[in-house]
Amino acid sequence: QDLLAQSRSGVMWLNGDEDQGPVPFGLAIGDMLAGAACAQGILAALVRRGITGQGSHIETSLLEALVDFQFEVLTTHLNDGRRLPRRSSFRSAHAYLSAPYGVYPAKDGYLAIAMTPIPKLADL
Repeated sequence: QDLLAQSRSGVMWLNGDEDQGPVPFGLAIGDMLAGAACAQGILAALVRRGITGQGSHIETSLLEALVDFQFEVLTTHLNDGRRLPRRSSFRSAHAYLSAPYGVYPAKDGYLAIAMTPIPKLADL
């Protein structure tokens, strides 16, 4: 069901390049994020029980976890004139940051660059 949750949440549109359709993550990210959210809920419930003596009910879903995962994109969208994320035409790894931020082909493999100032690129 992870693939369906990725599709419904919109997270697939954050992967891939501009000319591609939705690209699913290469792993069950929704399952992992929902598990982490559940673990956080359990820990919070244990703290509450330790303080108040009362139990708690916790729940989460794959969709909730994947929407929460996109907080940066959603916050930017809602507070920046409803600007939609735009995928780069070439290997950008972030919806709102332009190159150089991504994984790029090199002569002997690939090179990951995270916002290196343009003048420093010549040294690479």
